[in-house]
Amino acid sequence: IVLSCLILHVYKKIHFNHGAAHTISENAIRSTSATNDSSPVAQSFQPRVVGYYFDEDDKPLLNAPRRLNPYDEVYRSFREIELDERTIKRMEKPMTSRDYRHGARDEFIQGDCVAMHDWQMKSHPSCNNIHETTLTGIISDEVKLVTHGYWRDVWLTLQYDGTPRVLKTLRYSHSFEDRNYDRHRRDAVAMERLTSSQYVVDIYGFCGNSASFEFAEGGDLDYALWPKHGTSTLTMLDKLNIAVQVANGLVDIHDTEKDGRPTIAHTDISTGQFLLMNGKWKLNDFNRCRFIRWNEQQQKPCTYRVGNNPGKFRSPEEYEYAAQTEKVDVYSMGNIFYSLLTE
Repeated sequence: IVLSCLILHVYKKIHFNHGAAHTISENAIRSTSATNDSSPVAQSFQPRVVGYYFDEDDKPLLNAPRRLNPYDEVYRSFREIELDERTIKRMEKPMTSRDYRHGARDEFIQGDCVAMHDWQMKSHPSCNNIHETTLTGIISDEVKLVTHGYWRDVWLTLQYDGTPRVLKTLRYSHSFEDRNYDRHRRDAVAMERLTSSQYVVDIYGFCGNSASFEFAEGGDLDYALWPKHGTSTLTMLDKLNIAVQVANGLVDIHDTEKDGRPTIAHTDISTGQFLLMNGKWKLNDFNRCRFIRWNEQQQKPCTYRVGNNPGKFRSPEEYEYAAQTEKVDVYSMGNIFYSLLTE
């Protein structure tokens, strides 16, 4: 009854037969609903998709629905596909949730350690800004792949007014998993909180694993110290100025709320993370950063741990995989100072 009422409601609004409207009687619908695939009516017109159909003649008789048979071979589509040994093993032993545990984000609130500020738990994506950036200009060299980090490719794009911008997208070698989404959420949130700092790269939008940033025309500090061709042209005064700007950048990220409590640890301070923009060296790339939590019981900041610590500028506790604080950034900054003095 419900099906008949639904069909009557829908098809009363349908015009067919060269624009002439026909009314489907309830008797026609009842007789149609009793029709099956073996009936003469159904056999006269058998579509290969699920739906309701009118006869092709002038009679306003509705054909019964016919289910699509997935085993019908109208067009032969079977072909042999060779599988490698790795694929066969994966099919023999399907992956479980335990196999995906490394793709989950770390729990932020643990025990007495809670968020120090609400913004540490939030996200403010601006996907329209990212979607307005096109990569189709790669054909005409208007878009260029300039470099890449461990996690993301770095594209040089142009805005509608010709302003250069950097677009970072997740590299194909990495998965679109929860851990990476949270990694780049922290990157965007940290840089948004540090917008007022003149020693941190500006961010213009972020969505998922992608984000848009200001373009560094002067390259990074790594290249300034150890150029691929020739020797460094930095003077001692240049190096002193660089050291002051590096320290100022670290002060800004460790005192985001201007209350003397550290809220962010960058955890990846190195010469390659400082970019030259309009005469200033700015800190970049917060996708390894950690937000500092607060221990409500002990009334002090909580420590954190990072599961993978490669690199050359790290502190001893990082290589020991011990509990860490924002002070790991200070140690890494000391390694930058050492590089400036001994270059």
